[in-house]
Amino acid sequence: MRKTYLVVFLLLLLPVIQVTAQADGDKSGKSKKERKKKEKKKKEKKIPENIEEIPKVFSFRPKYVLPSTVLDITNKGGNGLRFNYIPFIQGVVGAGIRIKSVYVSYSMTLPISSINQVKYGKTNFYDLGLVIQTRVTGIEFYYQDYQGFYLIRPEKYYPGWTNTDAYPQKPNLRTVNAGINLSFVTNHNFSPNAAFAQSERQKTSCGAFMIGVTERYTQLSNDSSIVPLPLQNDYPTLNKLRMGNYYSSILSLGMGYAFVHKKFSVTPVILVGSGLLAEDNHNTDGSVVQIKVPIYADVKMAIGYNANHFYTNLILNAEMNSLPLDETRLQVYHGSIEFGLGIRF
Repeated sequence: MRKTYLVVFLLLLLPVIQVTAQADGDKSGKSKKERKKKEKKKKEKKIPENIEEIPKVFSFRPKYVLPSTVLDITNKGGNGLRFNYIPFIQGVVGAGIRIKSVYVSYSMTLPISSINQVKYGKTNFYDLGLVIQTRVTGIEFYYQDYQGFYLIRPEKYYPGWTNTDAYPQKPNLRTVNAGINLSFVTNHNFSPNAAFAQSERQKTSCGAFMIGVTERYTQLSNDSSIVPLPLQNDYPTLNKLRMGNYYSSILSLGMGYAFVHKKFSVTPVILVGSGLLAEDNHNTDGSVVQIKVPIYADVKMAIGYNANHFYTNLILNAEMNSLPLDETRLQVYHGSIEFGLGIRF
């Protein structure tokens, strides 16, 4: 009899247990959904109103880059002619793959004909960089090493030179630039990522004041004078220079602005500054260590189209670092032109 009561009791209790379990499950399910909604809202709050994320995981982007370094040399007193050396580079082609936040790329230099090597010389170069860019801060590590330059517009210094002749060349002239650039954006609604990396979109036109900090090492070396023979009396200090090591710390100020129309944008960024420069010059008559105040400028511009699946941009970049040497004003320009087309999945 007791067994019969126990069975009946359990049968009556079972639906209650099932209803209670279901209610607890609904509560836990609701709490999970609520937590997910709260987390989603928190993420949405982190994204500024003027910025739109692009929810694509994989992208592929072929590109063409034309890098260069220009040595621009003038006399501070106006004595003597200005002259310039540039490397002979026809460009770099490559491609990059991005999976979420990881970006990997590979590039190779375009081949140069033997005829052009005779006319302009041969340039060996390494141009490496790593950029980490957020909406507020940017960190750029770089190493640029160029060996082999030629003198442009040689008819100004050698009247007998013609276009059929080879350009005056300095195969052992070498420049090395290595360092780190830090940049800070003061307005979260302005996105360098949208303009240059194109990993997100800026909805409307907007700008921001920017701050830059640069730590740089530059080396200039050659086995003989880099001054053209007719100008050597006008550049006595530079004429004796065989190698120089330059360490600079620069603080720069500027701004960036993005002009946006739907998915098209034009974004210029300008930073100008100065700081301290330590020079260690090795001349034919000894070494000289000096402290100077250099001038620094960095100008970039991105012109782009950024849709959900297809994106493209043209990036122009020019950076100027001055190296004052007594009567000589030596300015090292490093620039590049980059064009890329990308697709996202």
